[in-house]
This record gives sequence, C-alpha cells and structure tokens, in this order.
Amino acid sequence: MNFLDNWRSIRTLTAVTLLFSGAPALAAKWTYVVTGADKSARYFDAETVRRSGNVVTVWEKRGASPGDKICCTSVSRVRFDCNNRTMTLLGGRIYYLDGTVAANAERLSSPIKSEVFPDSPEEKMLKAVCGRS
Repeated sequence: MNFLDNWRSIRTLTAVTLLFSGAPALAAKWTYVVTGADKSARYFDAETVRRSGNVVTVWEKRGASPGDKICCTSVSRVRFDCNNRTMTLLGGRIYYLDGTVAANAERLSSPIKSEVFPDSPEEKMLKAVCGRS
C-alpha cells in the first residue's frame, strides 16, 4: 500500500468516525416539554427525532434548576418505545454551568431501560416525541 492509499484510508476512516460519532448536531432545535418537581426544565431536540415503527430515538436535555449555582445540565440520547411505554438511556453527558464536562458516558455498554410512569415528566416527554412524525 502506497502513501496515497494510506492517506485515502485515513481520510475515509476519519469521515466515517465523524459521521457516526453520535454527537448531537451543533444546530439543535430544543423544544420545551415540561419542568419537573426538581424545577429542572426538560427539552428534546426536534432535529434529531428518529422513528422506527413505534420506537423513537431522540436527544433530551435537562436544564439546571433556576438559582442553581453549582450544577448542571445533561444531554442524553434516549430511546422511547411508544407502545410498551418504556424509555432506554443510551448515553449522554453532564455539563457544569460553565460548559465544561462533569461526566461523560457517550455510549453505555449496558443501556438503562425503565418503565414510563403515569403523570411523570418522562410520560410528558414520551407523549411529546411519540406524537411527532
């Protein structure tokens, strides 16, 4: 393999890695859904809603409570099963208020699946994203 072939392989690998890195788009369109009992607002990125049958995958953001001077905003990749009323946390990051990363789990090796309870902020999120096409 010559230098030019190596260069093309590296360029291709870099492009594929960037395309499939799972990072949220820089131009997110955060849509407000609900403010929870902890006073943190919850949003989803309308630009990243992906539907496959009754399963919707989306980026979710939870903002810090008003007046919270220490911590944090989280951005997570979440999969909702609209029929079975479950949600699965696929990965995410937690940011300090200054934007630095507090915790990072971009892709969980064992995604966390949970039931969506009635009258919960998670149910409001499920209804918001599952009602979209």
